Amino acid sequence: MLKRYIDATGVSKSTLAKQINLSRYTIYELLKDQDKREFELSDETRIKIRNFLYQKMKSIKELEELK
Repeated sequence: MLKRYIDATGVSKSTLAKQINLSRYTIYELLKDQDKREFELSDETRIKIRNFLYQKMKSIKELEELK
């Protein structure tokens, strides 16, 4: 989902980290294949990301339609 959001909006990973209030390292780890990640996400982090993406979901769909 994060990858789709980045692709659709063109937002940088650094800016995305600031928007969700997470570290850049966390964002980079999330974008890796799940098998290659060095850590598991806490429930709090998952909720932050999920809530952020749900708020942006309408924008993502609109941007994809424009492509």
